[in-house]
Amino acid sequence: DEQKDEAAAAAAAADHDTFKSSALLDFLLHSCMQHVRQVCGRAREVHAQNVLLEQETLKQQQQPQQDAEQEQATLKSVEKILPIPTPSPMTRLLKVVQRDLTMRACQRREPAHQDLSAFVQYLQQLSAATLEVLQKSILPQFVECSAECLNIVENSFIVHSFLPAITILSGLLYTPMFEKAARKLWRDVVQILRLLDEICSLDEALLAHAESVTDVAEQLCAENTQYVESPHSYPPNTVDRKEIKVAGATHICLTFDPKCNTERGRDLLDILLPSGLPICEALHGPSRHWPTTSLIIPGNEVHLNFRSEASHDNRTHWGYGAWATGLKFGIYPQCSLFIDLLFTTAHIVGKCVRCVMVGRQASEAEEKHKKWLHSPLFSKDAEANADISMAEDDDEYDSDRESVVMMKKQRQKQKQQNAVTVHEDGKDDEKTAASGRAHETSSPTWSPLQRHQQFLEDLATRREGSNAAILHEKMFSQLKRSILDSRGGTVVDHTIYTVIAAMLKHLGLVEIARKYVHDHDATPLGVQSKWNEKLLFVFRKGKDLRSWIINEKQRHQQEHE
Repeated sequence: DEQKDEAAAAAAAADHDTFKSSALLDFLLHSCMQHVRQVCGRAREVHAQNVLLEQETLKQQQQPQQDAEQEQATLKSVEKILPIPTPSPMTRLLKVVQRDLTMRACQRREPAHQDLSAFVQYLQQLSAATLEVLQKSILPQFVECSAECLNIVENSFIVHSFLPAITILSGLLYTPMFEKAARKLWRDVVQILRLLDEICSLDEALLAHAESVTDVAEQLCAENTQYVESPHSYPPNTVDRKEIKVAGATHICLTFDPKCNTERGRDLLDILLPSGLPICEALHGPSRHWPTTSLIIPGNEVHLNFRSEASHDNRTHWGYGAWATGLKFGIYPQCSLFIDLLFTTAHIVGKCVRCVMVGRQASEAEEKHKKWLHSPLFSKDAEANADISMAEDDDEYDSDRESVVMMKKQRQKQKQQNAVTVHEDGKDDEKTAASGRAHETSSPTWSPLQRHQQFLEDLATRREGSNAAILHEKMFSQLKRSILDSRGGTVVDHTIYTVIAAMLKHLGLVEIARKYVHDHDATPLGVQSKWNEKLLFVFRKGKDLRSWIINEKQRHQQEHE
């Protein structure tokens, strides 16, 4: 009972500590979008006023020399009008609430935690809002009033909320807790990067500025993440030193494995700069005493020094492990906020696309069945019309689920087009109905290639006079006969033919089987020998299947008798 009470109290405390301001965050983001739209609507008017002020300034400069006080008053009177002089209170409050959600999400260890889901959902909303503002409000009028549009971008939520969010995410994206964010954000951030790049190309001064600050020296490699770890479990009385260096990086993001566990006060991990200066106090103890947030370390090199004491058993302690990710931030003193936004967005796009291309880590079931997943049997992936219900059950793949739904809708639409045609008098077209029923009861598709389709169907049914039947006779004539060849009946024969056809298909031997029969004389003897060996392997397995079926049937009969 005490343990249940403690667990309930811990659950209540965790629930109490969750982020409770999602509604406020949505309201603030919506208000900031409305404010930016209103300001963008006045951008042309502000630009016209600024043009008049510039003309007035030129006139003042052409007048005779004035005293210092008059000249200063004149300059103040002709200062440019800014659409957004400073970030609005709503933008500043949005930044504060966003920071609170980000810190909570980074401290969570469960991938299904409510704060992580809220954080990823908010990032989707923030990216969508940024994309909409750039596409509908900034880009259409940027050529006419570029200075005013840049002021709106740099003093709105785009720079003060979106830019910090993707900057923090760039250091967390390769961790298991945040990998799903890449699959949900990459489409929007790619579109945002395209818009920012197009905006930059429309202004010659901005484009020249971007080219001038681009670092063409040492570039950061795409393979910029490595996993460092101690032995599990680690031996006593040892010193393990590891040097982490990422070429081209300006910072290193260090994220510790949740399984980190060493003997408290005895086995210590020191994190040092190349100069030997410690970055923080030595890390040790159970998992709860290790950092849950990533450490951002300046420079492209860091040293890890792990020390374990002697005369104690370490088998109950896992050791340490950490992901070290190289980051490259544009540190340019004269760089504008827009250029910083452009480069950081390009950086996060590269990371998101890499996560999507590499995919998620293998699950325990996939690791268990690695041998079969690497087999040629599954080398061609699933059929185009295969059962795809499994993808619908995966909550992490929203984009896949949308494509699944779209494919099903297209399939239903095609079925409706092939369905029964109803005449004006209400009677069904019997001919169309019959063809529709025949289509529904047809056998599954063997192959998208027509020649392979027909060959495999002939092989599965052993149609007389076909090339598949000739191949069947040639292959079985080379195998040793046994007393079981004539046993089993029609059902077993059909089963063996179907299995052989399926194996030829999934092993990629259909074209070889066709040419072995059709172009046998024109094929060199060396090639024929290799083809014959591969095909005999398949047909030998089919022959062994008959023996297995008959033996299993006899065994079950004896058990039930």
